[in-house]
Amino acid sequence: MKGLVMKNLLVVLLILFIAVSIGFSQSVTKIWEKKLEGDPSSQPRAIVADTNNCVYLADEYYKDQKYLRIRKFSPAGAKLWEWIDTASPGARIYPKSIAYSVKDNSIIAPTTTALNKLSADGVLLWKMPYAGGVASVFGDTIVTLTPGNISGTVSFFDLNGNFVRSFQTGMLTLGFIGISFRDNFIWVSANSPDGIISNTAAYLAKFTTSGILLWRWNAPDVSMSFSDVDQDGNAYFALTQFRILPEPLWVELAYRLVALNAVGDVVWDREWIEHPRGFANQYNYTQSIAVSSHDIINRQVVLLGITERSDSLADGNAQYYARCFKATNGDSLWKLRGDYDPAYKVSQYEAGTFTPDGDLVIAGDGFPPSLAVTSYLQKFHSTTTEVREFPNLLPIGFSISQNYPNPFNPTTHIRFAVPRATHVKLAVYDILGREVEILWDGEKSPAVYEADWDATNSSSGIYFARFTTPSGIETRKMMLLK
Repeated sequence: MKGLVMKNLLVVLLILFIAVSIGFSQSVTKIWEKKLEGDPSSQPRAIVADTNNCVYLADEYYKDQKYLRIRKFSPAGAKLWEWIDTASPGARIYPKSIAYSVKDNSIIAPTTTALNKLSADGVLLWKMPYAGGVASVFGDTIVTLTPGNISGTVSFFDLNGNFVRSFQTGMLTLGFIGISFRDNFIWVSANSPDGIISNTAAYLAKFTTSGILLWRWNAPDVSMSFSDVDQDGNAYFALTQFRILPEPLWVELAYRLVALNAVGDVVWDREWIEHPRGFANQYNYTQSIAVSSHDIINRQVVLLGITERSDSLADGNAQYYARCFKATNGDSLWKLRGDYDPAYKVSQYEAGTFTPDGDLVIAGDGFPPSLAVTSYLQKFHSTTTEVREFPNLLPIGFSISQNYPNPFNPTTHIRFAVPRATHVKLAVYDILGREVEILWDGEKSPAVYEADWDATNSSSGIYFARFTTPSGIETRKMMLLK
């Protein structure tokens, strides 16, 4: 009899294992947002974090002329200091241009006319004439990339600003240029005139420090390109891709993010549009890229930019956009897309960086109809949400069930049904309509799912679970009692 009971128990456990599969989704929660007051006209260009989770923002500051400005912000978003390069008016600042030196806790800030080094306290340590653009630091060496019509120039300096050597890339290096330096290798990205349906393309190339080309990966018909490299030598290439629509004849802009391993093989390649109709994809611009320093299993890569405000209109009013992917396989983790704000004709993400503790800090700006610029910083934290799948339960329609328990403290469960493979979003909002947390935002296959919301960091009150599908929006009222 005992053996029969044990056998039946094993059968029940096997059925439960088959019926329920457990997965995890990433969601992102905004920690804070800071409007950068006193910015009548400036444009964020680059941002980098130090080992203390502070961030340094470089922007083009417009006064009587254009200047490089660098500001340091604490982990809580407080401005600690500001430095303006008044000695080099009119200099251009490239995206992803500044670099942080772990070796001596300093900032390397190149422009098209000078190379600057600042201490973590905002003191200019040295300045030298330099006709370059972007920089990277590894150990006790600074590398810079200078654009060129025939060939780009990679130059090496020590931390005191002394020139060491240089080599020519042998490639036209124009437009959106980038450089990364790790161990004994240099990664260079730039635009080139090798397009098929357009006159622009982009490439990402890897060199030894002696200037030997190891590989080059090309992307035709690209208008904007940005690159980054993780601590294991994997490279990521974020692109604005041209695509032709045959009916009606139309060129739309698509986002594209490519991961390449150390030998230049494509690990994964993601290309997508944000809107279902071609003429509404005129503002799908990639503006930057950020890669986290997590271990390889949890590493994330984020594409930052801008998108049209509407799925059906192409009226030149655009909003910020970001999408995060798992670095190992390209799975989509979460997405940020700004709601239309009539106060701004354009609101866009310009630059982003991950802090050592894993938070993402994004710099953006907004253009009101008057075209005066307002800059801002936003800080986000990624959280992992457990999502259980019941594949044997096949629903006939989209639905969201009442959460249980309700009232609850601090965790509750929300079950939702997906009848066909499509994109769905499950998010929690407070009583003022503010998004508190995204529990899922991505593709789901037909099944019933259950997500948990941990409200440990939320205060008592009424919240709403909002389930957004192609069929519409359903909400459920939830009560958190602490």
